[in-house]
Amino acid sequence: MKILFDSEIFQFQIFGGISLYFTKLLEEFKKDSAVDFKLPVFYSDNYYIKEKSFSNPLRLYEKEFLFKRQLIKLLNYINKQKTIFSIKAGNFDIFHPTYIFPYFHKYLKSKPYILTVHDMTIETIPEYFVFDKKISDIIKYKKMLIENATRVIAISENTKNDILKYTNYDASKIDVVYHGLPLESTVIAEEIADLPKKFILFIGQRGKYKNFNSFLIAISEILKQDSDLYLVTAGGGGFNKTETDFVKNLGIEHKIIKKPIQNNNQLINYYKKALCFVFPSIYEGFGFPILESFQCNCPLVCADNSSFPEIAGDAAVYFDAYSIESMTENIKKVLYDENLRKNMIQKGQERLKLFSWKKTAQDTKKTYKKVLYE
Repeated sequence: MKILFDSEIFQFQIFGGISLYFTKLLEEFKKDSAVDFKLPVFYSDNYYIKEKSFSNPLRLYEKEFLFKRQLIKLLNYINKQKTIFSIKAGNFDIFHPTYIFPYFHKYLKSKPYILTVHDMTIETIPEYFVFDKKISDIIKYKKMLIENATRVIAISENTKNDILKYTNYDASKIDVVYHGLPLESTVIAEEIADLPKKFILFIGQRGKYKNFNSFLIAISEILKQDSDLYLVTAGGGGFNKTETDFVKNLGIEHKIIKKPIQNNNQLINYYKKALCFVFPSIYEGFGFPILESFQCNCPLVCADNSSFPEIAGDAAVYFDAYSIESMTENIKKVLYDENLRKNMIQKGQERLKLFSWKKTAQDTKKTYKKVLYE
């Protein structure tokens, strides 16, 4: 079977769950002689596909020069034209776009396409996106692409249920295919020495539905009462003025340590040395950090909404993301019960057995076969 992908996600994600998913999928397909795929990418600064056997694009990430932004715009245009040329040539059986940009639709004609839907965040909690001018267009295009897809891959049962709720798509044409494990290795290559002995970990973006402010309120009294306990926030960029003022008003500015995530070694250090990782998001389509924490033996305390219970199972302690009291109570329970943390780590290791990129590729291939042979 001949599968054509595009380069869209690799153009605007340097790091990110969707580009990691497609990279791992293509790595597995590279091992399978029955899958002949093409990824027409000329330029990408994406971290995951650099120097892969199936792709070695031009990179500008480490370089700085005059008119770099204009050149990148031109190179992205070339990427898209390469994909359009491949679509028009028609030398493929199925088109599998890497993101929900609808540019390809008018060129496909009678060719089938598979769409992987990673979440329905905007549709489910639109109140968090009221100031985003392009949201209505994104919702419209996404709905159109889903409803015209030959088949859809949902990355969780929760995502499948949300697709059925917000579109008019046939449930029998949706296949649930889980992700594999995000970290290839959890060995610490180099120790990070300047981490506190006791800390709660928060990873990634903090805005909108990530529920960071409620999380800060929930742990503020715990941090004040325990002089040895800190919060480490990793990734997500520096605090803006609003965040800084919020933290000062809570009186915990001296209890928060901001750390970058420049590589997996840093990320693994944070997970492995934390007392627990807290994931307070209002909505997630899958949630790679769930599996990252399990891989690194870091107890997970998370919200009880969307896909969290489906992916984490009995290996997490849950709270109501809309309740400060629930959040505080359950984080505290994990922080100060060593036996509970050990039990959670053991259960996390069991959960990991459900997820592998080999199985992701096998199940995706089954979806392709349904399109071609049923």
